[in-house]
Amino acid sequence: MPRTRPPRLDRFVELTIDSIGFEGVSVGRIDGIVHFVKGALPGEHVRARVTRSKKSYVEAEVVDVLAPSQHRLDPPCPHFGACGGCKWQHFDYGEQVRWKRQHVVDAFQRIGQIDVGEIAETMASPASYGYRNKMEFSFGASRWLTNEEIASGETFETDFALGLHVPGRFDKVRHLDHCLLQAEVGNTVLKATHLLAEQFGVRAYHQRAHEGFLRHLVVRTSATTGAVMTILISAGIANEQEDRFVEAWMGLHATLPEGSTMMHAVNITRSPVAVGQIERTIGPAYLTEHSHGVEYRISPF
Repeated sequence: MPRTRPPRLDRFVELTIDSIGFEGVSVGRIDGIVHFVKGALPGEHVRARVTRSKKSYVEAEVVDVLAPSQHRLDPPCPHFGACGGCKWQHFDYGEQVRWKRQHVVDAFQRIGQIDVGEIAETMASPASYGYRNKMEFSFGASRWLTNEEIASGETFETDFALGLHVPGRFDKVRHLDHCLLQAEVGNTVLKATHLLAEQFGVRAYHQRAHEGFLRHLVVRTSATTGAVMTILISAGIANEQEDRFVEAWMGLHATLPEGSTMMHAVNITRSPVAVGQIERTIGPAYLTEHSHGVEYRISPF
């Protein structure tokens, strides 16, 4: 019996979700054709809009959840969905852990055809949020607005953003001054950087035009000492305004926990990677972490 032809773009389909994949994209089938659906959870019946259609698979995104999973949650972050930092905030953590184990099983047994015997249960983290010890935030000259923000009629500054990239867009940044993934000391640095950038009127780096000043903000935190190492990465200083901004930003060191480090690094290349030549340092120039009786000194890059 021939397969049904996949639906065309921007058509809507209804289907039941069977499983969830490595990148948080769920999987369902219609007439034998695999559908990868963003925003859905296992067991849900959803209405989705087709965004890509091939002979062997279809990509889609949820429009309506017609029958929600009992494990669906209200995401605590207002940026969830638009921000590229999280995929599963709407999914109960216990179920996340169970599915992550299943991904390991599938990788060995179904994909690799390797029999590795019994695979242990996943060890859950004691903290669902605030567990990340490193965050790389990006400055951008093209701020991403949601459809709701556009429709609100509110005026937004769109030529400056500091936050995380929108999924699949290297040139679009979701503006945020608080992230649930990092420790609160990291959010203190993030918010203060926002305020100083606004105060001094410095420009964000434009990834397409390759002009502007501010490029990245890297924040590392120590779980055992509470110290933080934060690196501001910019293009070369071109005027007094930018120099004064860096001076004020480095002055935040006095507000940080003991053992903290602040660095200013310069990246004059077109590479979007968050690295640079260190120009200024206040503090020990490394972050101390302890684990199982061993002391580690973590470098900035």
